[in-house]
Amino acid sequence: MYKKLLFASLLVAAAPLFAQTVSFSISLNHQSYVLDEQVELTFRIKNLGVTPINISDYELFRDNRVEIEIIDQSRQVLKPFREGRIIEALSLEKDEAQAFRVPLCDWFPLGIGHYQVRVKLYNAGLRFDSPIEMFDVVPGFELATASHHVSLRPAIERTLHLVYWARENHEYAFLRAEDNPPRGRIRTMLLGDIMRVKKPSIERKGADGVFYVFRQVTRDTLSRTEIISDLDGIRVADVKHAVESASSPMIDSLREAVERKANEKR
Repeated sequence: MYKKLLFASLLVAAAPLFAQTVSFSISLNHQSYVLDEQVELTFRIKNLGVTPINISDYELFRDNRVEIEIIDQSRQVLKPFREGRIIEALSLEKDEAQAFRVPLCDWFPLGIGHYQVRVKLYNAGLRFDSPIEMFDVVPGFELATASHHVSLRPAIERTLHLVYWARENHEYAFLRAEDNPPRGRIRTMLLGDIMRVKKPSIERKGADGVFYVFRQVTRDTLSRTEIISDLDGIRVADVKHAVESASSPMIDSLREAVERKANEKR
């Protein structure tokens, strides 16, 4: 009789586990990122059980939540630098699903390193974990630098780093910016494809805070990207391309070709 009662009690205790089943899908838009480039996590939660999934500010659901856990190469769990819920509200009945896209750099301090990330759902006293995804944050290979002051009072010097990194079987050019003294992270920009036949360059335009980034995009396509660098960060002001002979893919030819193309349009 005792064994029957024990077996029945175990079934009752296990019932919520069978009543609540969650399916996860999780992905990143890349497996590697240049330092200060946005890392975007996409995940989808589907309720396969009979118990509803509810996240809201209603008192009954105050302990229900979605958390993102990131572990670095030292096995340390990163603490978010922002307060609040990553997912403010969620309501899923049986067989319902919802997808989310979270910019991780807006929540976590992601320096150079190797990371593991997963999503954790807490609902009705139970916890459900997604599969683990991994990604790397790298400095990139430096091609050129340029510095200027974005402020004199207080004195803030900014260094622009033109770097490249290969992913998805392509080589890409990125522009990073660092302030001294530091005043918050500046989002790294993806400029586009690059061919490293000749070393690219960053050149200052007449006005302070305006730069030209010259690079070879393909064997016969040259690019000049105009960059504005100020207290608001860095941004692209203009992009010009020119077709040049494959026999002279040099930066001087790039500069001349772009300027010639611009003059022809005037």
